[in-house]
Amino acid sequence: MSIIETQELSPLASSYYDLMNKKSKEAEALLCKGMWVCKDNPTGQVLIAGMNPSGKENEKYHISECSFLDCSGVYWDAMKSIMSESMRCKVAYLDLFPIHEGNQIKAEDRLTIEIARDILVITHKEIERIAPKLLLIANKRSAAYWGLYRWSWMDYYFGARIPDSELPEEARGLGLEVYQIQGYKGSNNSIVEEGRTNLEGTIAINYGYHNAPYNFEKKNRFIRPHIISPKAFAALFDFAVQRRECYLKVKV
Repeated sequence: MSIIETQELSPLASSYYDLMNKKSKEAEALLCKGMWVCKDNPTGQVLIAGMNPSGKENEKYHISECSFLDCSGVYWDAMKSIMSESMRCKVAYLDLFPIHEGNQIKAEDRLTIEIARDILVITHKEIERIAPKLLLIANKRSAAYWGLYRWSWMDYYFGARIPDSELPEEARGLGLEVYQIQGYKGSNNSIVEEGRTNLEGTIAINYGYHNAPYNFEKKNRFIRPHIISPKAFAALFDFAVQRRECYLKVKV
C-alpha cells in the first residue's frame, strides 16, 4: 500500500504520510476513506481541536489539506459564525486523528492502540508547536485523549473548573466548562516526554458537540452559533491572554 500525494504536503501532513506508509499493513483499514489535514495554522493564539475529519471523503489512500480560512460547508460555516472575521485569522484547527470517518466510534474501532499512539505523538507535537492561549476542545469524545478524564494519552492537567462568575460577562450563563492547563499530570502511561508544556497557563474550553446543554443538534450536529457569540468568543480570547499572563508571572 502507498498513500497517494494529491499535492505538495505541509510538514504536518508529511509526518502523517510517512507514518502511514511505514505502518502500511495496520494503516490500510484506516485509510479506506483517505486523510485530511488543516494546514497553515497560526501559532500562539487560538486552537480549535476536533476528533477526526468527516464530511466529504477523499479517495482511498489519498491525503489532502486545506487552511481553516478556506474551509467551507455546514460544519465550517457554523464554527466560523462564533467568531468575527478578524478573529478567524488567529484560529488554528487540528483533528487528533486525520482519518476520514463520519462515525467517530467506527474511527476509534479501526485504530489499534499502537497506531493511535503513533498518530497522537505527531498530533501532540503540533499542538505544542501551535501553543495556543485559548483552546476550544470542539468534541467531547476527544476530551479523554487530552487528559480531562481518566485516560492519560496527552496527559494535560486541567486543574479545577473555573467558576462561571470569573468568566467575562459575555460568556457567563452559557454552561461552559472552562479550565486552565497547569502542566502535565506525570502519568506513567502517557505519550509525552518529561518536561514542561508550551500550553502551561492556556485556557481550555471543553465545548463538545455531543452533550446537551452545549450544542447538540440532532439533525446536523454542528456548533449552534447562538451558544457562543462572536462577542463572547472575543472576550474569552482576551480573558485567556490575561489569565495566562498572570498565571505565568506567578509561576516564575
